[in-house]
Amino acid sequence: MFRSNRLGGRSNVKELPAGRLMETIVEDVIKAKAMPFAEWHALSPNPPVPLAIPVSWGWQYPVTQAGVDAALNLTRQTWKSREDLRQTIDRDAFAKLSFQGLGDTLRNIPVHLPQVPEDEHKSTVLGADFYEALAADRAGHKQLLWPAMTGISFNATSALD
Repeated sequence: MFRSNRLGGRSNVKELPAGRLMETIVEDVIKAKAMPFAEWHALSPNPPVPLAIPVSWGWQYPVTQAGVDAALNLTRQTWKSREDLRQTIDRDAFAKLSFQGLGDTLRNIPVHLPQVPEDEHKSTVLGADFYEALAADRAGHKQLLWPAMTGISFNATSALD
């Protein structure tokens, strides 16, 4: 008989660099924000629960399933790589904290944007360094929120398996 390793996550899911996952999430937020509300809302398999990444201030960033999948992958990878977390916080609380930290990171994107003189109106291509900085910022947001999150229950276990 085989036993499921729920805490280890899916072993067949390819691990991607955090910066690449952040790039996917940012691009997906932009894509979802450009959609008409009805079109975006219709993407959710459960209409009362929209596809979104929450922000600690009570609002959320809309995403498509690709953004949710990237956020779940980032959460899963962090959970798998951090034994210290697994010993101090339950998985459901960590999932909630991870998504909220991700939302707070998205809210702080302007801090990481390169400075462009006001008289220049050209496009700036954001490279891997930008997304790596976002990934580091996300880790910092979680560090600030972890003490307050222990004991909070959030039913995301099935999504992380």
